[in-house]
Amino acid sequence: MPKPKFVLDSTIAIDLLNGLPSSKPVRAKLENAKVYVSIVTRIEMLSFPNVTPEIERRINNFFKSVKVIPLNRKVEQNTIMLRRSKKLKIPDSIIAATALSLQAAIISRDDHFIRLNWPGLPVITG
Repeated sequence: MPKPKFVLDSTIAIDLLNGLPSSKPVRAKLENAKVYVSIVTRIEMLSFPNVTPEIERRINNFFKSVKVIPLNRKVEQNTIMLRRSKKLKIPDSIIAATALSLQAAIISRDDHFIRLNWPGLPVITG
């Protein structure tokens, strides 16, 4: 049986990194799953103004435990299609397009993802 595939949005990735108690159900879902993040999530997490060297080290360690998906032609095309149809912000469109390209579910607690309702793109509330 194939492993489930999940793309974490930035808020879920931050919750997991910080070990928030609310992230325990998500952590359980991720066991024995393929876990991805968009390059956008990596950029967002590393570009906060108050990132200290210690926080940067923790973030980079987190990214060793997931696969970071770069922009590619398929993600680009899906981003354009989603942005035109759903009017998402570009970073959110890229995250959703990454999941769509991988045939993975997005794990998010953001309303714009939860309400997305796009065929072939399941969204799990985290």
